[in-house]
Amino acid sequence: MRVHPPQQSMIGDGATVLGRDGEIERILRCVTRESGTPQTLLLLGEEGIGRTTVLRHVRERAAADGVLVLSAQGWAEDPRHAHACLQQFLAPPVQGELAALPAAHHQVLTAVTRGDDGPDEAELHAAVTALLDRLAAARPVLVCVDDADLCDRAFLEALFAAARLLAGRSLTVLLAARHEAALPGPPPGTETLR
Repeated sequence: MRVHPPQQSMIGDGATVLGRDGEIERILRCVTRESGTPQTLLLLGEEGIGRTTVLRHVRERAAADGVLVLSAQGWAEDPRHAHACLQQFLAPPVQGELAALPAAHHQVLTAVTRGDDGPDEAELHAAVTALLDRLAAARPVLVCVDDADLCDRAFLEALFAAARLLAGRSLTVLLAARHEAALPGPPPGTETLR
């Protein structure tokens, strides 16, 4: 018989996640720190241990602290949805920021939102980096990706490229996944939480 700890305890407006306080506080410290080197965190674990609950809790607390929270959810590969995670990431409020980007970056990201054929990898990395740079110039940004091991590789590589290049910005990339091996190489200094 397997006994699983309770996933979440609701206590009024101060909801907590039982048994995960250490991970949540570590993540929130990264999110609310002063501008500096972007941080990438991997939250790894098997299905059912509460990764999604931790992400939801962190997103809510970060948003309450004024952090811009962007989210995406991985799903099983489907050739009809080659950029599904990137399309989720580009949903409002981000979509309104695309027009302010340089024309080349705007075109690349707008094509993705329309479902056009995939852009060149270098163009995609540059466009996502330019977008995150713009967003993180105004306030801290948290990018949360649940089931990242099921996301399209191009999206993850673009996030990792931005995290490598955006020194001086308050950017935190938080990925939850079952298996680290399924992810492209994260940036140096990536912290793994289990």
